[in-house]
Amino acid sequence: MICAISLVVAFVGLNLADMMLTRSILRAGGREANPFVRAIINRFGFNKAIAVKMAITGVIVFLSLLWKEYASMLVLSGILGGVCVWNSYVLHRKEPEVVQ
Repeated sequence: MICAISLVVAFVGLNLADMMLTRSILRAGGREANPFVRAIINRFGFNKAIAVKMAITGVIVFLSLLWKEYASMLVLSGILGGVCVWNSYVLHRKEPEVVQ
């Protein structure tokens, strides 16, 4: 059961990190790469996109715990971890300054 709780915490935490990093990228002038999420943001705003993402996250967690199927949450956490690493890179990379 501890493994299941750890997976839930990691999965939810990575979703929160993804949302915070995405918000920072958008504020810095970037754009959402996921076309589904981008459409929600463009139509309803970022806060509604957060609500949709958290609802989907909640359903995944609920079904994983209900069916005791944790492999999918592990795979999704790995993917989200990669997304967070990429978002961090995008947020913190600096374009080379033009020297004249």
